[in-house]
Amino acid sequence: MPSGETMNEGMRNVNDAQPHTHTPPRIPQKPLLQRHILMTHNVNTAMLRRNGSPVNSTNLPDPKPILADFNAQDLNSIRFSAYRTACKLIYIQKRTALNLLDLVNITEISRQTGLDGYDLAAEVDVGRLRSICRTMYGQLNQRLTSLNNVDVEQCTEWLLYWLLMAYDTSSTGSVRIFSVKVALVVLCKGKLEDKMIYIFGLLSGSDGTASPYLLDNFLHSVLQLPRACGEGPSFSYSPTTYTDCFPTGADQPLLLDAFIDHLLGVEPGPPPIVWLILMHSITEAQTVRHNVHCNSCHRNNFNGFRYKCQQCPNYQSCQECFWKGKVNGRHTLEHEMKETSSTYVS
Repeated sequence: MPSGETMNEGMRNVNDAQPHTHTPPRIPQKPLLQRHILMTHNVNTAMLRRNGSPVNSTNLPDPKPILADFNAQDLNSIRFSAYRTACKLIYIQKRTALNLLDLVNITEISRQTGLDGYDLAAEVDVGRLRSICRTMYGQLNQRLTSLNNVDVEQCTEWLLYWLLMAYDTSSTGSVRIFSVKVALVVLCKGKLEDKMIYIFGLLSGSDGTASPYLLDNFLHSVLQLPRACGEGPSFSYSPTTYTDCFPTGADQPLLLDAFIDHLLGVEPGPPPIVWLILMHSITEAQTVRHNVHCNSCHRNNFNGFRYKCQQCPNYQSCQECFWKGKVNGRHTLEHEMKETSSTYVS
């Protein structure tokens, strides 16, 4: 929710308040990015597999209880689906150390490991993906002090499991290169606009436009992330997803400016990806420290968003109390609250 916007504590996110009245269609697991590459798809995939042999299930990463971790972190108690999804992805971001990598690092590792030389619709198997992750984290450690080095093997296995959980729902042991790039770009640190500019560059052709078909593939890929967090019921792909994000219509190619304007131009953003915008807003808000008292938990000097009641005089809550419905005194969940990341106290 953008700074200064008013919301009611008793209301849930728009996706919660308006449940689907239809059954979303089955999403193709690996839709092709371009129709003309169909004949080269299998060739590219075979080149990326080791010796062209089938994936060995013993190469798959050991299962990690990601959903159980969300419970351990008490993330499922967040009342609003968009905030809950954003916080889960921030947890994944930190758990995989992608918060220490920026867009430049991701594009450089993509170039160095040869991923840029293949069509985005080609698939990379778990063995090659593991090698790429190890290289990525190894280079990260070279930039960090020895005291701050990450555990390369642990981060690699966690990221592998997460990528397969999000994009390999058929358990083939492989993931499309485009999906890998979308996930890494979304979860690395940096400004959301810069990330969307990079993704548009992957989608656009020589004329500088991205076709509705490719834009739709991007939406399919990015919405697999909340699904893998257990938030599919709120943010799954539906027949209205495309027009919710790109209201110009399903037959209109987009230039970069229009792409950015549709996704980021109006707060709080299109409902299907509001979690993505919140994820970056929450991260930025963590650097803001409020020298005030939280009337719900009685904590002084907290970081993040601050919520001020529009009915109770001087009643303020930290983000954790507001998100999880903690109240005190005469204040109730039905009272309207104003969110801000500003340190100015009115």
